[in-house]
Amino acid sequence: IRDMVVDVTSLLHIEDITHLDIRGKTVAYVDKVKFHNVLWNLIKNAYESFDDDDDEIEIKIYKENRYLIIEISDTGKGIADEHKTQLFKAGKTFGKNNGTGFGLANVKKIVEAHGGTISFSSELGKGTSFLVKIPNDS
Repeated sequence: IRDMVVDVTSLLHIEDITHLDIRGKTVAYVDKVKFHNVLWNLIKNAYESFDDDDDEIEIKIYKENRYLIIEISDTGKGIADEHKTQLFKAGKTFGKNNGTGFGLANVKKIVEAHGGTISFSSELGKGTSFLVKIPNDS
């Protein structure tokens, strides 16, 4: 997971990740290509939510009980309440002129196919945080 995060941020030319907190053994048995897509979408969306130069992305990866947890948070625009229920629906895009609306729908599908869950919290004008939980018995 650590290698995938480093790869994604490098490919996106993102230098604004101020906190990359990886605790302990961060191994999960996932389809590398598909999970790369998950991280790509979540990190790219976080970066595209930036309003100004002071915005930041924070990524935390840790183990909690029998789950590998990946938290990707930003201090960007946030998500309006009226969009929150539609966020993972295919074809829905909010606040982006060039978005297809399939990124987060695919992310949810991939995470659930790995037996995991994805949730988020967001406050307009303050940012968004995604929490991915993947079962891990190691």
